This record gives sequence, structure tokens and C-alpha cells, in this order.
Amino acid sequence: MISVLRVLGLILVAVLGTTLDAGAALVLSKEVAIEVTDSGLLHERTKIRVRLESPTDLEAWSHYSVWLDSNRRLGSFEAATIAADGRRRRVGRKSQDRVEHSGDATASSQYFHVVEFPGLGLDTVLEVAHEVEIEPYFPSSQMVLLGDDPISDLLVTITGGVRWRLDGPGKGLQVEDLPDGVRIRGRDLEAVDPPELAAGGAASEPVLRWSWDPNGSWRAVSDWYDRLLESLPTGTPEVRRLAASLTSDAQTPRQRLEALVEHLRRKVRYVAVEVGIGGYRPSAPGEVLARKWGDCKDKGLLLVALLKEAGIEAYPALVLLDRSRRIEPAFPSPIQFNHLIVAVPSSIT
Repeated sequence: MISVLRVLGLILVAVLGTTLDAGAALVLSKEVAIEVTDSGLLHERTKIRVRLESPTDLEAWSHYSVWLDSNRRLGSFEAATIAADGRRRRVGRKSQDRVEHSGDATASSQYFHVVEFPGLGLDTVLEVAHEVEIEPYFPSSQMVLLGDDPISDLLVTITGGVRWRLDGPGKGLQVEDLPDGVRIRGRDLEAVDPPELAAGGAASEPVLRWSWDPNGSWRAVSDWYDRLLESLPTGTPEVRRLAASLTSDAQTPRQRLEALVEHLRRKVRYVAVEVGIGGYRPSAPGEVLARKWGDCKDKGLLLVALLKEAGIEAYPALVLLDRSRRIEPAFPSPIQFNHLIVAVPSSIT
């Protein structure tokens, strides 16, 4: 079993007030409380009140969504509108729906619980309260505290024996270190408005990171991923035959490498499938070879298996492809990465 840091998966980031399209409305109050239970589950409770102050807000906030998947289950959900004249209207089930995730993935377990707010007008106040139970794949998470809308009153509480750190600008935020977590309050917070061509979220947004992993090491991340790969056969007869066939005329390790890479480039299409733990665990190389498609971790593990049969040392390598984010070494976690490539010794390149 390869024992180096490697993981690919969905970037599981808790973003406050998850909306499909956020405008420049005024968030009157936002409360998020996350409790890490003894069993390792996360209970997340969110309450948000938003006042629509411009015509663009009416369209931008006509829908509100909660991101869910097979490991994020919705509990209670309530929504209401308060018109400018003070009349309060509860939004019923008929205005709520499940919307499947749409993107590059061929299959995904992600979906959204969406509520549609009918008959919005200026100075309308939206109220949403919901609970989500989360079964995390790894004992760490992170949260972007600010977004496109100014916030009058912010309260975020994380409890359950976590260690934490707040990165990025903290103007207007008051941080309280709790015995088993952290509480962050904010008043009159401005919307995120980075300068043109700025680096992005890593520099312009406050990010709260927390972990409840007692080991808290990159070795623990590597061991976690090793366990995901334990059941995957790699050196199958099909893989061995293909490696031998493609490298039979190669005279050097570099030529063997080029032959195998070129075959995967031409014969194995890139198609992403992110269903449950499949967002992290690749498919077996033999399966990828047979169906002739896979995502980066599928193709990467197949290439590693082929290279091994060709006598070339190779390892999956975890990387982050996002200029707006950075790796935080103090909080080891697979959620900090979003891509996987294959590393080989420099001596053969």
C-alpha cells in the first residue's frame, strides 16, 4: 500500500447562508451553531433574517437553498416572509423542492433543498431556520464567515472539543475562546469586496477552521486515505497485460512513462462521478480500464498501477487548484484539496 499523502474529494466547506444567488441585501441577523457530538456527528443549526433593499435583491433572494448529500441530512426547515406593512407569511411545503446538483459530474449525491419566496417587495424581510445533521468523512471543517452581503449581526458558535483558528481579516469580529470551542460575534460587517485582480478568498475573506481530530496530523490524513484504498485491487491481470503491451518497445523509463501517459490521455476520458464516499475514493484501476472513463483520482490510480507494472515508482499527489485559496498546514484535512495528480521521481523526467 502506498503510504504518502493523497486524497481527492469534494471541497466540503460550510458557507454561511447558502443561497443560489446572493445579492447586496442587508442580512439583519445570522446565527450558526455547530455541535460536534461524542459519536462524531455534526449538528448544524442556522437562522438568518434578510431585508431586501433594492430591485436586484428581489431576484437574487427569490430562492434560498441548503446544500445536502448522502452525508448531510436535513432536519427541520422553516421559512417565512414579513412584508413592509408587517404582515408575516409562512412559506409552506408547496414552495419547497429538491433540486439535483448540476455540474460537470456525471453522477453526484449532492442536491439542494430549495425554498421559493413568492410575492417579494422592497423592504420585505426573509426568515429561514433549518437544521442539518452531518456525518463527516474526516474530523475537520472550515467556514467562510462573510460573503456578498453586509451583515448587521453575526453569531457563530462551534462546540464539542474542537481546536480552531481564524484566518484572514477580522475587522468587526469579536472572538471568544470557549472551553470546548469558539464563539464569534460580529456587528455591522461589510460585504466582501476584494480589489480587482486580488488573490481571492485566501486574502479577502475571514475563514474559520476547526478540527476535532485528536491526532491532528498529515499522517492521519494519509492513513485515512490508505484505509479507503485497502479494498481496491490494483495489479490485476488486465493492468499487467496493458502495461506490458504499451511498454514492450520502450528502451528507457522515460519512454515507458510517456507511452502509458499517452494511452490514458487518448483512451480514458475524464468524467467525474461524486456519489457519497466516491468523491474521495477512486474506482479500482481494472474498472476504470474496462469502462474507459474516470475522474482525476480514477485515472491517477490507474496510472500508478500501470507504472508499477512497468517498474516505475509513482505516487498519487494531492494538490489544490484554486488561486483564491491556500493550504493551511496547521489543520491537516483532505477538504483543503481538490485535485490529484501523479508524482514520479525527477530522475526519469
